[in-house]
Amino acid sequence: MTVSIQPRFAQIRLHTGLFLLSLGYAVLRYAVFGTVAWAQLPVFLVNKAAALYAILALALLAWHHWRGQQQLRGQTLVAVLAATVIHVLLSLMLMQPGYFPKLYSGPRLHFWAELALLCGALALGFWQSPLPRSVVSRHRAQWLGAALSLAHVTCIGAPGWLKPETWPGNMPPITLICALLTVLALLGLRVRRP
Repeated sequence: MTVSIQPRFAQIRLHTGLFLLSLGYAVLRYAVFGTVAWAQLPVFLVNKAAALYAILALALLAWHHWRGQQQLRGQTLVAVLAATVIHVLLSLMLMQPGYFPKLYSGPRLHFWAELALLCGALALGFWQSPLPRSVVSRHRAQWLGAALSLAHVTCIGAPGWLKPETWPGNMPPITLICALLTVLALLGLRVRRP
């Protein structure tokens, strides 16, 4: 019996394309139209791209769930987890007022920033789903992880969502895009196509 590797390469191309789209958006918004220096491409801008890509992959995961494509769901979940871990690690490297001044009140994180970080950490925990099935199903844990991801991006970005005059290049904030995609993902993870 021979197994075609075409579908796997199609998924690799799709995920590569989604990451490059995310990176392109981050570079355009922050470096071309914004004030972020090109020298910050390797960590700061890749971090933004990893966050956006993780949520794009989450939306794709919900699409696969809705269509009942279990094998693709598993592959996409790996992409969501990998991008989320990269985002967390890069964020920890950058976590200081010079990179994220809106998250700080003096030398400390303000309440909404701390709440955002808590939601992000809990979301990653639910994505990893270490709980036994008797406590929570893997699917429910993924849904809770997505809901906490929505809370994470909302706590961080909501103050700037209704100020389009501040958007570099009139490009919506990545947090707003992530919030909208996460709402769609939450809906997709709740139902299956009839």
